Amino acid sequence: MTTANVKQVSMKVNQTNLVKSLKLSFTNKYTFIGEIMQNSRRAGSTYVSFNYFPDTKILKVTDDGCGIDSIETLLTVAESGWEADVIANEHPFGIGFLSALFACKNMTLVSKGGRFSVDTDKVLNFQPVTVYPIDDWDGITSILMIGVDFSEKELERLSIGFSIPVLLNGNELLRPHAIDSLRDFVKTEIGSICLYGLNKGDSAYYCRNFVFYLQGLPIYKSRNSNEGNIIHLDSSMFFARLPDRDKLIDEKEVIEQVMAAVKKQFLTTLNLEKLSLPMEQFLSYYEIMSRWNILEVLDDYEWLPKQAVTIYDDYPNSEPDNFGQYESCPGSHISKEEFLSGRKIFSFDEYFHDEGSNAFKMFLFNKEYLCCNKNKVSKKHWINQFLIDLDSLSPDIEIQGLKSTVYFNGNYASERVRFCDSYSITILGDVATFHDNAMYTGSEFIIPNREKSGQVISQFSTYMTNYTFQESSYNDDCESFRQFVAANKFDNPQDALKALMPSFSGCPSVFGKSFVIKIGNQGNVSEVIEQLAVK
Repeated sequence: MTTANVKQVSMKVNQTNLVKSLKLSFTNKYTFIGEIMQNSRRAGSTYVSFNYFPDTKILKVTDDGCGIDSIETLLTVAESGWEADVIANEHPFGIGFLSALFACKNMTLVSKGGRFSVDTDKVLNFQPVTVYPIDDWDGITSILMIGVDFSEKELERLSIGFSIPVLLNGNELLRPHAIDSLRDFVKTEIGSICLYGLNKGDSAYYCRNFVFYLQGLPIYKSRNSNEGNIIHLDSSMFFARLPDRDKLIDEKEVIEQVMAAVKKQFLTTLNLEKLSLPMEQFLSYYEIMSRWNILEVLDDYEWLPKQAVTIYDDYPNSEPDNFGQYESCPGSHISKEEFLSGRKIFSFDEYFHDEGSNAFKMFLFNKEYLCCNKNKVSKKHWINQFLIDLDSLSPDIEIQGLKSTVYFNGNYASERVRFCDSYSITILGDVATFHDNAMYTGSEFIIPNREKSGQVISQFSTYMTNYTFQESSYNDDCESFRQFVAANKFDNPQDALKALMPSFSGCPSVFGKSFVIKIGNQGNVSEVIEQLAVK
């Protein structure tokens, strides 16, 4: 190779092909709506008005901003023409107006820099556009677009958080998330935040939900709902993807930043509210504190929220969703003074719900003591000094007046059963005695004298198979166990047998007849002999 063949080359742009490619890069045919809104806002307009005539597909947009100084700059790709502060803070791409040209067949524009009317294909093919001067401009910039598809629903969506009024066919659209709405926004390191959950009517369910806006337009929401914390991101810090501005750059990292900022703001706000709000109102925010893991707000507060406390006000079972709820919150919040005066409160961890814990649950049910899940308060909360930790204790179960020990063999449940006058559960010298309610200990059933129901079966198992509740098996075992308990309480074997006998209403052939029944050593019927009537 000789030096005579060496040459220098540089990158060039095929303008026509580039513009055609840009048309295909817009993923939403309504992108032009948001771009026009943005241009009006940046121009300092006090409103932006859209009038659409669907029969003719004509859209007219007007605003009262500073106007367009240079039509030439407007039609220059990648040249925004905005002032330096707008460029620094909002990073305009200079291609937004292209989306409007792509969206219609003909456009007429009137502004401070002049007037033109042209088929958009000519503009996009780089043909000259005739611009007529405006000597008596009235301060209104107007864009008339012919042959355009327009979505009123999309305009309404884009307007929700927009910073200036948006009109559609003369009617102002709602902007409930706008910074100039009646909501309370706080400036933070990531932008302006309006916390959700602290106002009347807010549901704490959405307190960890987010709706993000960038330069007034929606760009992200964590659920398919507009309920939640409203975030207007600082446009000098966060950026949108070319060309639609429909997605944040480094979205995952932005979400983490926003969550940290919102959590910090909730913590600050709730610490201030604690000093001024009535106790009932402040503690109504407990679920927010729990969901955001900022329970330390309560550490020096003199009241324990009722939501952090459980009472066992019904017979305990192994699966409340199947057998009924037995835990509830007390009716009121509890002052620190009550615990200083000796009121008892027990604690447990989140796994305190297997059958081995039935003795603890029955004890709490009998004594009506308070119980606090350790995860419901912070580790430094003052209630921790009063908690009696059930996880570190072993209940002492004692049977009084044992009568018999037999074996129950049901459809699903099979276990040893001990019949007695009563039984007691002792924890730290505190005794709970039971005459009415049976218990499954994890290895046997204990049936006191006045027990008549078969509900103890609900402590034996959840009766769940492949995430499905086997209700028929449960009901069969309950009925069999009820009969089993009734029969084993009779001293007379004849009465016990009668209690165990099923109904024979479906078998007329045995009506009025007498039988001798022989019971085998394992409790099975080994022989049935009909007693013939003596003539």
